[in-house]
Amino acid sequence: MEYLGEVDEKAKAELLGGALALLFPIDWPEPFGLVMAEAMACGTPVIAFPGGSVDEVVVDGVTGIVCRSRTVEEMVQAVRQVEKLERAACRRHVEENFSSAVMAERYEAVCRRVVAEARGETVGVPFEEGFRLRMPPPPRPRQGGGLGKGKAEPTAWGG
Repeated sequence: MEYLGEVDEKAKAELLGGALALLFPIDWPEPFGLVMAEAMACGTPVIAFPGGSVDEVVVDGVTGIVCRSRTVEEMVQAVRQVEKLERAACRRHVEENFSSAVMAERYEAVCRRVVAEARGETVGVPFEEGFRLRMPPPPRPRQGGGLGKGKAEPTAWGG
């Protein structure tokens, strides 16, 4: 293993595309995890600890392996198993779920739904079956301490 520091987009694509897997031992509630989508776009499966958006981005056993015990030992075992995954499935998953066209369509659907609900209109689910939309929780008022009474409590979403 060698630390390379920051690399440009071309080098990143070459590094991710040539890797056996992307190790993502996340230890905080990452709201999206762009690097996971970038790796899968290059056909590289992700080996990750659960948390944040991992379960929304990685399809366990298809586009990567989610190490539920959050141990290095489980991650080592996953590295031994990752070659069994189909790299083309990683690329396909990104194209079907995270392309700019798909993301724009889903953002528009969310906006339409929010506006319709604000108007009191009944709206259906704007996504295909099985798609999970995770919205950030609203800030909670604090009961003293920290940021002060009645102020919004920050969340992992930067709220």
